[in-house]
Amino acid sequence: MMQRLAFSVAGLILLVSPVSAQDPFELVPQQDGATACWQRVYDEGHLAAHPRQSVTTMTFAAGFYAHDEPEPEDAGLTLFGMTVTLRDGTKGYTSGGCWPGEGGLLRCGVDCDGGGVAVSAARNGGLLIDLEATGYIRMEGECGSDGEAESFSLEPGADDRQFRLPVADAKACKGLLPVW
Repeated sequence: MMQRLAFSVAGLILLVSPVSAQDPFELVPQQDGATACWQRVYDEGHLAAHPRQSVTTMTFAAGFYAHDEPEPEDAGLTLFGMTVTLRDGTKGYTSGGCWPGEGGLLRCGVDCDGGGVAVSAARNGGLLIDLEATGYIRMEGECGSDGEAESFSLEPGADDRQFRLPVADAKACKGLLPVW
């Protein structure tokens, strides 16, 4: 009898418990200034096994920023910043906002039709960044000789469709989030 009661109480707790921090709709707690960081540096073994993967490093940061006068249904917004390094040494940065999407995904997009990524939770607090679900994301590259930043589109390829990123130390994302 006690065992049944314990299972019943445990089941009720699961039903009424708040969504965990790993829920894809809440990359970070909805508290002003909350941030999180994920990063993957692909090792030589992985890149050898995926010769058509162009991304060698991906870093993704998310932060929550409360509105000055929040509406009951909108306490603030989640912003993201992302960097990539490609096999040829090209580096890119992008940023924008995130919002709940269909199918349990979070959509993170870049303004002015800059594309985006779909984000979902992966094991151990990691993220799955899905480029194939959106088609592309515009990245700002390094400045050229004329001082203008060169942009490029990161598009899904044979081995560049989805990226699993583990939780990373906050230092890996320093300066990555847009200022709000």
